[in-house]
Amino acid sequence: LQTPRCIAGGAGVSVFQPQWLPNGQLLVAEDSSGWWNLMLRQQDQWRRPWPMAAETAMPQWVYGMSTTAWDGEAVLAAVCAEGAWSLKRLWLDGRVDAVEQPFDDLAGLQASNSRAVAVASNSSTGAGLLELTMTDQGSCSWTHTPAAKPVLQEADISRGEPLWFEGHKGKPTHAWYYPPAVSVNGAAPLLVKSHSGPTAMARRGLSLAIQYWTSRGWGVVDVNYGGSTGFGRSYRERLNRGWGEVDVADCAAAAQALIRTGRAHPEQIAIEGGSAGGFTTLACLCFTDVFR
Repeated sequence: LQTPRCIAGGAGVSVFQPQWLPNGQLLVAEDSSGWWNLMLRQQDQWRRPWPMAAETAMPQWVYGMSTTAWDGEAVLAAVCAEGAWSLKRLWLDGRVDAVEQPFDDLAGLQASNSRAVAVASNSSTGAGLLELTMTDQGSCSWTHTPAAKPVLQEADISRGEPLWFEGHKGKPTHAWYYPPAVSVNGAAPLLVKSHSGPTAMARRGLSLAIQYWTSRGWGVVDVNYGGSTGFGRSYRERLNRGWGEVDVADCAAAAQALIRTGRAHPEQIAIEGGSAGGFTTLACLCFTDVFR
């Protein structure tokens, strides 16, 4: 490469997954608007055909992530709004069609000639291969092949419920709350989960590690503390110069919100996390009196 020049991003703006479309336009997700939205470049001009308060990208911790693809007629995009993923078909004239399918945890999207594949799961179905065939009318047919056979009956699965609460400095903060799958007397013990990253996100796909606890009478809250992906750039930037403070306050506040509503026992609150979430877990134990 010789004489490189910057055409997108820079100055703190995050660019994700540039790719060429067959008509010669360059497609890229970037977040100068406050959201990782897609934009198109042709003849040195950028345009934003599909503005939305949602994300079409992920934090770039590893190689090979894919959230958009050209399906032969339109851009197929995995879109994250308030922590849940959906599929949308984005036409070059600015139209947006929802792709009807039941999965809200999506990754590894690829497409070609009106067919697409992704790794997909939801609150009751484990991760597996989602295969889609598009039609000219914007609808699609799909099949899903889980990577492993189900080990739980649907009636025994605790499904993640969105929980919004006041986190660090009173800011609205999101988590997925999984109530106990069996009846308990009074308030239940609670496990708080702190994800890695730290700019990753708590996803809603079926987790047998979470179901282990809910099947034994525990509640679980998987916290999207400040810094998490899926809620816009300003939400991610809450953690800037505040790692070990913002995440700690948000995990404690999630537990306290469930204690106040009688869903969690104040003397039976545990916390776990790995990698960045392990740091948050240790800081929660050191600097709050919420956890046992």
